[in-house]
Amino acid sequence: MPSIDRAVAAVLIPLMSLTSSAAAQMCEWQAVGDGVNTSALAMTTYNQGDGDRLVMGGIFQTADGNTVRGLTRWDGSHWNAIGTGFDGEVQSLTTFDDGTGEALYAGGFIFIGGGAFGNRVAKWDGSTWTGIGTQFNGKVYALQVFDDGTGPALYAAGAFTTISGSAAPYVAKWDGSAWSPIGNIGGPFASMRALEVFDDGTGPALYAGGQGFTIPGIEGDHRIARWDGNEWTPLAQGIDNSTVYSLHTYDDGTGEALYVGGSYIQQADRPGRILSKWTGDAWVSLPAEPDNTVFNLTTYDAGDGETLYAAGSLQMVGSQPTSFIAGWNGAAWQTFSGSNDIIWTAFGHDDGSGPALYAGGNFTEIGDAIPASRVARFACGSGSCAGDIADDFGTLPPAGGPDGLVSFGDFLALLGLIGPCPGGTPGCTGDIADDFGTLGGDGQVSFGDFLALLGLIGPCP
Repeated sequence: MPSIDRAVAAVLIPLMSLTSSAAAQMCEWQAVGDGVNTSALAMTTYNQGDGDRLVMGGIFQTADGNTVRGLTRWDGSHWNAIGTGFDGEVQSLTTFDDGTGEALYAGGFIFIGGGAFGNRVAKWDGSTWTGIGTQFNGKVYALQVFDDGTGPALYAAGAFTTISGSAAPYVAKWDGSAWSPIGNIGGPFASMRALEVFDDGTGPALYAGGQGFTIPGIEGDHRIARWDGNEWTPLAQGIDNSTVYSLHTYDDGTGEALYVGGSYIQQADRPGRILSKWTGDAWVSLPAEPDNTVFNLTTYDAGDGETLYAAGSLQMVGSQPTSFIAGWNGAAWQTFSGSNDIIWTAFGHDDGSGPALYAGGNFTEIGDAIPASRVARFACGSGSCAGDIADDFGTLPPAGGPDGLVSFGDFLALLGLIGPCPGGTPGCTGDIADDFGTLGGDGQVSFGDFLALLGLIGPCP
């Protein structure tokens, strides 16, 4: 029988050529249940006493084959209805505490209880849906919580100009008991599509993006503006000839900035763009940008630092092909393949199986032709498994440890563990098999453990 050193070398040398391909498989798209029957448009998380759960809204009526009517909640295994739901379409989701406890809010063009006129904004308190206010005369596209100095309130933005017959052009504030207009934005064909809170160094303010609105006393049409609690002001140099669909704050390592996504964003001093960065006093260009409309921006940390994700109808970022979504980490773009249709929304969430990036849209396939009915998740390993004892560099806990992948690093760590387990007790770190490579500890780390590890190469289940 060959010596253990020669035998281990015989295993490790060919393994080194496998490591990169194994590591490349660490992250993958996965279906989320049986999905929904048509477009998914919005996501958030909500805790109604059983932990944070992913909530998804859209135009769909069924999830996992069951009737849910416009909204559904993922419990880690199945999609579930949220009350009786409602007809119409859900464009935006958020949570807000109006003083009676945190509740889930949905905005869009929605009908509660079969009503003839949509309420546009609805509240779920854990047991019942209720309309907030009465009649908006247009669709609600965005919901955002903001404190203008008088306490947190829920803000709604959309294509409406009145609420219950009273003027409330495009943006309105709900204080827990009544809606009130915010400033006096105008424009006969305007709409607001996005809201975000951002601090440019002078204090938090509410930013609103959309198309074709006017600000009293300031010449021209606008696509983005800042509300400080007292007045609306446009951003320097403005945005022309476009629609802003999404706003999101993100720190790429140079300080927090406001990222603006839409269709052909154009500033006066540079050519048209799809994604722009506002630092608080200037627009900054990204080295490469998406080639087509960005409908949604979100951030997610897969374990190697927070990344900004842009979802929409993009097919390229710079010269790199991508499929409707891409991630920017401040230095480089991460691209994706496989989606066969638009991704409308994305959201980072851990359903108990590990953090993942969830995506919703019109697609029916994603990744390597994986069937996924309008919703999928991109996960990079879901925790440790047999054979996953170290990181890519062979570092064991506490400095390193399991990384959701059985790879070359685990073999390196195993080399330093060869010998009997403390006290001869089976199951110590590295003791995963018997002398013949059959899974199950035998009280020592030996050649059999290396044989077993070969059959486990790849991401953990």
